[in-house]
Amino acid sequence: MNKGIIYWLRWSAVLPCAFLAAIFTSVLIRTVLFYTVFLFFPPNNIAEVMLTPVLNAAGFVFFGSIIAPERNKKSLAILFVLCMAVIGIFVFLDLTGAGWNGYKFQFRNGVTTCLMGILGACVGMSLVKGRIKRQQSR
Repeated sequence: MNKGIIYWLRWSAVLPCAFLAAIFTSVLIRTVLFYTVFLFFPPNNIAEVMLTPVLNAAGFVFFGSIIAPERNKKSLAILFVLCMAVIGIFVFLDLTGAGWNGYKFQFRNGVTTCLMGILGACVGMSLVKGRIKRQQSR
C-alpha cells in the first residue's frame, strides 16, 4: 500500500491537469487558426466553432486519463461522465433561461457546441482505449 509521493501527486493532479489540457488545447487551436484560417476569414468562423469544443473535450478526457497512475479505464469513465455532466448542466441552464450576474446564459453557437463537445469526449475516450489496448498487447 505504500505507493510513494509521486503516485499520490499524480492522482491529485488528474482533474487540474485535465482542465489545464482543455484550456491549452483551446489556446492552441486559437493560435493555429489565427495564423492560418483567420488570415482569410474573420474570427469565430465555422472552423473555430467546430474544432474548439471537440479538442477541449478530447484533451480533457485524454490527458486526464493519461495522468492517472493506474486504473486507466475507471479514470477514463469518470472523466467521460464528468465531461457529459458539464455539457448536460450547460444544456439545462440554456433551456431554463438561467442567468448569472444579470446576463442570460445562452450558447454562442447553439446546439453545435454541445454536439461537438460530445464528439470530442468520444474521440478522447477512443484514443485512451486504443492506448490501453496497445499497452496490454505489449
